[in-house]
Amino acid sequence: MSSGYKIVLSGSKTAVSDFRHSNWIGFLGCIPSNYPKMPYSREIMENIFFPTQSDDEGRLKFAPYSLRKIEAALLEYGFTKDEVIIADPRKLDRAIGPETKAIGLTVHDPLGYSAVSQLNACLFRLINWWPAPSYTAAAFGDIIKNPLLKRYNSKLIIGGPGIWQLEEHPEMFKEWGIDCLVSGEAESIAGPLFESAVKGEAVLPERAASGKPLRSDKVPIIRGPSTGGVVEITRGCGRGCQFCTPDLLFFGSIPKENILKEVEIEVRHGIRRIELHSEDALFYGRKLGSFEVNHEAIVDLFTSVKKFPGVRQVATDFFACSTIKSAPKTVKAMSEIMELDKKHPGYVETGLETVSPRLVQNIMPGKVKPYTIEEWPDVIDDALGILDDNHWFTVASMMTGLPKETEQDVIRSIEFIDRIKHHNVFVWVFPLMPLRAMLKNAAKWAPEYTPLRQELILKATRHSISLINREAPRILKVLPVWARPPALLALKYVTGMTLHFFKGADEAIARHEDRLNLYKDLQYAHNKEGEAVMHVSSVVNELVKIGGGSTTLLPEEEQNLLQGS
Repeated sequence: MSSGYKIVLSGSKTAVSDFRHSNWIGFLGCIPSNYPKMPYSREIMENIFFPTQSDDEGRLKFAPYSLRKIEAALLEYGFTKDEVIIADPRKLDRAIGPETKAIGLTVHDPLGYSAVSQLNACLFRLINWWPAPSYTAAAFGDIIKNPLLKRYNSKLIIGGPGIWQLEEHPEMFKEWGIDCLVSGEAESIAGPLFESAVKGEAVLPERAASGKPLRSDKVPIIRGPSTGGVVEITRGCGRGCQFCTPDLLFFGSIPKENILKEVEIEVRHGIRRIELHSEDALFYGRKLGSFEVNHEAIVDLFTSVKKFPGVRQVATDFFACSTIKSAPKTVKAMSEIMELDKKHPGYVETGLETVSPRLVQNIMPGKVKPYTIEEWPDVIDDALGILDDNHWFTVASMMTGLPKETEQDVIRSIEFIDRIKHHNVFVWVFPLMPLRAMLKNAAKWAPEYTPLRQELILKATRHSISLINREAPRILKVLPVWARPPALLALKYVTGMTLHFFKGADEAIARHEDRLNLYKDLQYAHNKEGEAVMHVSSVVNELVKIGGGSTTLLPEEEQNLLQGS
């Protein structure tokens, strides 16, 4: 459409890629964009791992689930398919034109501040390889600087799970050309907001947030296939963890009939593997205020999806350890429905975060329910055992740098990794990023990344790399048969070299050398070596002010940090 669509929805290459139908490939976007060290590495990586499929007009064949929901909300509001397009970022010139009044971008990790990007940056620094911004950050830079976004005076509206990163830099809004930043359940406000942009209203609100929570039966049904065959089954969580954004959403289970309508859309477009997305799949159908698992509702849903004509495989993405332990019968039933076995295991994520009772009490007391805080380490161990018995591999996250975390708390985490390493669990320890949801309780928060904290990150990573090596043939089964042998060789080489370089990190830790310099890692700037530098002084100063303190990082001190002195 040479004149352009009225509303163009898109995102960066890493945000909207179909990842060759293997969602785990998306995590490669979180490695530094100056690796691997070879000519044209960015172009090669983006073309191999972050491809997009679109038609001649630039309409994406598969799009992120979040954009599919916004598209559905706009179509329900009254816009037509001829007015709205989810566009390939590589073909924006075919979608944007003189008639384009509004451009909506989704962001996931626009500045490389996500936990995975930060962990990768930390690991690279630990081995003295200085990282550039992640591929996710580099790709966002590409699209936000694309002159097409403002060529026709279109309004630029940005939303998605990564907007908190942009919120840390309001001084950049003008340079980025952002007219409106949207938070919360955007489906509820997308129609009126984009209508204002299309009508040419002079000023959009700089910030827009959803108000009243969407009822689960009112969530729009997608109109086209999503990346990875994702279908949402619950929204929100309700456990109240301070560091978590999804918990800010009102919990609700999507009606089964709506879920099956989305499954039908996915299957109609050739998708045979359905991923049932939830903050905890074992919460589907639960009553509000209760932590009791609804066994019948879960078994009925998973059975219905698995038996749906055209569906070959059903997967899910998140469990909580407390619900696993409370419902071993349900986990077993789900595993049987999904036909998991030793050769075809399931993969699921879970959050461990910390095993310190004091820290659990401070930031996530609801995460352990229906158990007590003191039982949390045993709950984790038992839950991982239940998953092992039912042919699941678990990707578990822990954090370090939590407010008021002590060296003893770090030692607890190190010892706990030894306790659970016999399970089929990949453990990744992330340096905590100070999300705004924590500001009210996290005064004077600025941890030093001591040798113990660095040792914790390394210990977890070593364990996970060893497990990756052991299970590589099974992990790589998601790839085409022809790609598995070279991928296996490449994986073995990368993991072997990583473990080799970790030896140097051990020596640095023994010298009490802080190679992380984590707080050089929270400012949108570059130092003289060109490494990513994202200094956190503004956030720390705000925390200190809230806590009644007076300490601030002076401009001279900031400059010294940026220069590495």
